[in-house]
Amino acid sequence: MRYTAELAVDAHCSLGEGPIWDSSEQQVLWIDYDEGILHDYLPSSGVHRIRKLPMKVASFALRVGGGLLIAGDRGLAFYNSADETMEFVCDPESHLPHTRFNDGKCDPKGRFFAGTASKGNVWDGALYVFYPDGSYRQLDSGIGCSNGITWSINEKTMYYIDSLAYRVDAFDFDIDTGLVSGKRTVIPYEGTKILPDGMTSDEEGMIWVAEWGGWKVSRWNPTTGERLAVVELPVKYVTSCVFGGKDMDELYITSASSPLNEAAHAEQPSAGGLFRAKIGIKGRPIHLFRG
Repeated sequence: MRYTAELAVDAHCSLGEGPIWDSSEQQVLWIDYDEGILHDYLPSSGVHRIRKLPMKVASFALRVGGGLLIAGDRGLAFYNSADETMEFVCDPESHLPHTRFNDGKCDPKGRFFAGTASKGNVWDGALYVFYPDGSYRQLDSGIGCSNGITWSINEKTMYYIDSLAYRVDAFDFDIDTGLVSGKRTVIPYEGTKILPDGMTSDEEGMIWVAEWGGWKVSRWNPTTGERLAVVELPVKYVTSCVFGGKDMDELYITSASSPLNEAAHAEQPSAGGLFRAKIGIKGRPIHLFRG
């Protein structure tokens, strides 16, 4: 099965990342990490807004009480977009100035999972779980570039991407504690020049992986390792994806323009844009942080 994505917002992001579908407002939000900008887009009206963030942010979650939990260059913080105030939460890697937080996502219990990446591509990143009470635990270490996270329908498996390892892994997941074990590879990308990046899942239990350098998003069966479908894009550096729309059957996809030279950018004028593909398969809603 092949789908084609259309340009939804010509956002000109340097490094578009972390899309979230806000079902209460029926809008998609995402960030430009390099520029420290929060984007939101309301498909029903076509309104696209941008807001400057107080730090470079790579991922974020909506909070139950309003506002955002943001993760980026200086750890985690609460951000109130209404008055543009930020409240520092924690930075488990304050002693490692060459690392930063990257992709993150909330599980069904409202805990936030996020990992770090080295600014110099050194394998000293880690994966963490952040609890609503303010505590956190390290789940894995020796990470090159922590990226996509999603869960199986029965919540017994957490899928996870370390991009520099060129693979999608699975962990046994304890829904009660938020802890993981039994790491194993389910989708190998070794031997390719494509880095698996952000990831989401659908109501059939399949996972959708954005492919940095691959011009597409791929749908995989994580049980068999079979590629089931691709969403083709007119841009090379595809970063992440999330299901949205009133029927939750549209895939919103972020992209990057920063790696492109002048000639490549001329060939990919929509690089850095937000794309949309009508899939016909429903995705699973995001979860909010309960802290």
